[in-house]
Parts: sequence; structure tokens; C-alpha cells
Amino acid sequence: MAIIVKKFGGSSISTIDQIEKLAAKLVQDRQMGDQLVVVVSAMARTTDYLFSLAYQISNNPYQRELDMLATAGERISMSLLSIALHKNGAPAISFTGSQSGIITDNCHGNASIINVSAFRIREELSKNKIVIVAGYQGVSLDKEVTTLGRGGSDTSAVALAGYLKAASCEIYTDVEGVYTADPRLFNNAKRFDCIDYDRLLYLARAGCKVIHPRAVEFAMKYNIELEIKSSFIDAPGTKVIKEVDMEEKEIVAITGRNQLICFDLKLIEHSAGAVISTFKKNNPEVMEFAVTNPDNFRILVEKKDRELLEKKLRENEISDFKLKNNLSSITFTGLRLSSDMEQLADILNTLRDKGIEVFWLTRNHLGYTIYLNIPDSRELIELFHKRFVVEENSSIKK
Repeated sequence: MAIIVKKFGGSSISTIDQIEKLAAKLVQDRQMGDQLVVVVSAMARTTDYLFSLAYQISNNPYQRELDMLATAGERISMSLLSIALHKNGAPAISFTGSQSGIITDNCHGNASIINVSAFRIREELSKNKIVIVAGYQGVSLDKEVTTLGRGGSDTSAVALAGYLKAASCEIYTDVEGVYTADPRLFNNAKRFDCIDYDRLLYLARAGCKVIHPRAVEFAMKYNIELEIKSSFIDAPGTKVIKEVDMEEKEIVAITGRNQLICFDLKLIEHSAGAVISTFKKNNPEVMEFAVTNPDNFRILVEKKDRELLEKKLRENEISDFKLKNNLSSITFTGLRLSSDMEQLADILNTLRDKGIEVFWLTRNHLGYTIYLNIPDSRELIELFHKRFVVEENSSIKK
């Protein structure tokens, strides 16, 4: 029997009714003969609520205790789903991240997985049980409960799929897969039947919210077959594989981020490595960083991470920096963007004609990201998506 790992986010299990419907669906899936490992996030808004309680007590809660508090959300989800499965006559058992053998480093709030030893999951699968795992969490070598940062449940699922040598890992979300633009915002966005790891990772890092970049990195490393699907519609999703035979088109997808902050740091007394270490250990989600000249280091983060990063820089006696607010980004990915500059010229001319100043531009073989001196890039994404994204493509569904 094949092992299938399925991951469900908070929007998929936000109510008791949704949990019971998911349990009924998992019972049907189990009848197909596969062994199921189900990774769950906290119910929608639960983690935010738990954090709000902590911040009512302290403006600077101890990170270890925040991890202890936050992991309660996934424990609630896993227990309720297991109860619902038992109600439906399906043998099931729930495990925390530590019980599942997800071993991490000691970085509270943004831990990295360093090993997986999920022997207890294998034992319960051999007893024909559905195994429910609390995502987003693990345990350090010092036996401390840790969390994996934003999107950590995706990473939990893919890491377990790798250890278990699962036939596939299915990531369930509130859209039907990966699109040429965000389908929540743009009605003309088209779904990819297939996409390769490289482009999905590029899009995920640039603002596409269907899967966390760290999960894609794990899938690439261990060659895990992913499929991103809808929790609410029984329909094919987007398969993520090593290589995709796509039509030769310059731009295939566009995404972006809003409300970005740029930190320009003087590195007279600190190395670039010391700065990188500062934000790695303290969980701001960095969009981009670069050494802009021998004495300057640039970091771009979302507005929500500004206070945290600024505080941590000062704690590490890095105080010589300037801030640039109200930035946004647009990321274009395609097949020939590194060598064909005609479309980039067209984009830059359009921005100039609209009086929009380009703050920064980064480029690699997968595409380019343009940072703009405006706080919101959604109207521009819509404009460029209409102009450049193809109407017909062999790897895209209408």
C-alpha cells in the first residue's frame, strides 16, 4: 500500500462542521487502499488569538513560552480530527510534532528541521490507522518544544513525506492550485496543471501564498511529488515535478508583495554574516538581501516584520541604518527572461509613463523582481497579467 501525506491548513478546518466533513472524506480516501498521514494546522485564527493573549500580558513575551503556547493550536486540531475519524468508524491516532519525531534546532519561533525519526508513525500505519500529525512544531535536541515559523505545517508535511518515502504529498489550500496570478484577486488567472520546483520556489519566495518556500526546498531536495489542491472543491490541482515541458513563452506567471520596508545598513563594525544571523534567529521573513557596496547591506521585509527586525538589530548593536517605507514588488517568472530584455524594457517604460519610480531590480535565470516606490502593486499586476500572460498554453488550464 502506498503512503499518502495530506496537509490541511487552518481555513480547511476552521469549524467543527468542516472537521467532520474532512473526517468523512478521509474515510472515503482510506477505502482506496492507501495509508494516510494527515498533517493539520491550527483552526483558522487560533494562533493569532493565542498570541494576542500573550501580548496582553507582555510586549516582549519569552519566545520559548510563545512556542509552548502556539503549539496548543495544532494539538486542538489534531485531537478533534482524530475524534471525528473514530466517530466515523476509522481507527486513528494523533501525534504532536515531537511524538512524530520531527527534530529541530534550538531556534524558537523559526526552528529548522535537522532530522526526522517518525518510527511511531510507521508503527501506527502498520496497524491500519490514519495518523494525524500536528504541523508547525517539533522538538529540539535539548527536548524543548519548537515551532517552524510561518508556513511550518507545509514544511512538516513534506519532511514527513520524505522520511516515509510517501508516494505523494498533497497540500490542501483555499484555491485549486498554482495560478498565473492570485485567483483570489484576478478572475482571469489560469491554473497550471504542472509546474516545476524551481519556478514554484521562485513564486513562493516572491509572494505566492499557496505553499511555503521551505516546503518546496524540502520537496526539491528529496524529489517528493507534490500536488497543491483545493480543500473545498473535488478537482485536480497543480502537480509539482522536477521538469515541465512548457511552451516557449517569456512570462508565465506574475505575483507580488505589498507594504514592504527596506533597511539600508552600514557595515563598518559588523559583517554581512552577522546581519544575516540576526534575522535568521529572530524570524522576520526576508524578501531580499544584498551587499549593495562593500560597506552597505540591504534587507527588504514586509511591514509586519519591521518592528521585530529593528529591535533585533539594535539588540545586536547594529544601529546605523536607514529605512525606506511604502514599497511594493512585482515578480515575473518565465522561460527566457534572463536573455530576452525586450519585455523588461516594455515594463519599465510602462512604469515610467505612469510616473512610478523603480526602487530596485533583481534578476536571475527564472525571472526578475521590480521593487517600486508605491505601497501596493495589485493594479500593476492586473495590468501586466492581462498584457503578457498567454491566453493559450499547453501547461495552463483556463
